[in-house]
Amino acid sequence: MATLTEMQKEFWEKYYYKWEFYEEEVRQQIDLANDIKTRVLTSIQEIKKIFDEDWMKINLSKHLIFSRLADMRLDSRLWLERFGIDLKLLSNCPNFKEVLIPRLKTPTEYLGAEIELTIAAKLKRSGLSVGFISNKSKDKVPDLRVYLSGKPIYFEITTLRTPEESVKAAELANTFSSLFFTDQSVLMTFRIHKLLSKPRIQELLAEIKSTIEKVKREGQPSEIKKTNIVDCFICPVTMREKYIEWCKQNSIVASFEGPPLNLTEKDDIRRIKRTIKKKIQQLPLDNQGVIIIYADNFAYWQRKLEFYNDLVNELQETINDCPPNVSAIILVTSLFNPFIIPKTQEESMYILTRYLDEFSENFVLIIKNEFTSFPLQDEIKNALLVN
Repeated sequence: MATLTEMQKEFWEKYYYKWEFYEEEVRQQIDLANDIKTRVLTSIQEIKKIFDEDWMKINLSKHLIFSRLADMRLDSRLWLERFGIDLKLLSNCPNFKEVLIPRLKTPTEYLGAEIELTIAAKLKRSGLSVGFISNKSKDKVPDLRVYLSGKPIYFEITTLRTPEESVKAAELANTFSSLFFTDQSVLMTFRIHKLLSKPRIQELLAEIKSTIEKVKREGQPSEIKKTNIVDCFICPVTMREKYIEWCKQNSIVASFEGPPLNLTEKDDIRRIKRTIKKKIQQLPLDNQGVIIIYADNFAYWQRKLEFYNDLVNELQETINDCPPNVSAIILVTSLFNPFIIPKTQEESMYILTRYLDEFSENFVLIIKNEFTSFPLQDEIKNALLVN
């Protein structure tokens, strides 16, 4: 077997799709504790069962999982661990292999499938019976069915991104993350403010490459800031504290962020309203239903409690207009600033948070249907806060 250094030299020619490279990179990562390495490598065995080498060779470069593998930060290593754990946890759930696995492997469907995986694992981990719903007809059906006290609850889980937007965002993140994919001597984070043209991407790639070499040569951190385009920070791997400090100062809670879909608050609200009206049609009228929207793509300045108070005010009557079997609309994101949002609870909404590590958290906004026949159970609310 080739050494890691040898694999890095021929990465794009021979090794970008081979799991042996990523496993060896984890083993030799100097800033990763041994117990975490063991857990991540164990999870990789579960991930390999689904994303095999033949799939990797064809799909990896345009799939969101690539940027996770490229990112050597702790939160992405922990994501790999959790991803493998969730795959194993749900492997025997009804219709998991038939319904969710093909979607996880499809770049245009992955983001929606990943949040279904995450939500299903939270519910399962809380002791609830979870099953995925097979759809052999052309009719739209809910994503999950959970039994609580012997009664079914149906979940429709969606994102605000279209498949095309997901692929473009993945390709953009993969393009920039691959710059330091084989270099363990630097730490890098960036936020993309909007989808970029090809000439702009090439211009930024050249500047970032030059900055990486400068950081390696001088041993000092450096940042690239272009208004409404990119915020980027690069530093030697030995300066993790400066890296963490910069991320906090700039409210960055993931290694690679962006681009957001919308640039104004009203755009986000309109998109959510359209999503709600579309998705309630997929819930059966004679059983309790819940809609969960994964909203990781809110514009970055919308990380203030006031925005979410306004959001509830804007959406409340839309939700009250849902059929009475719909309990609530739940907005979930892990790309949120844990240094701003406190825990709060009001009559018609909850903002719930739980820290996962120094950068990440579960963030859950629940807006209840005030006229529902099925009040949202505590078991469901609590499940969404399970690690």
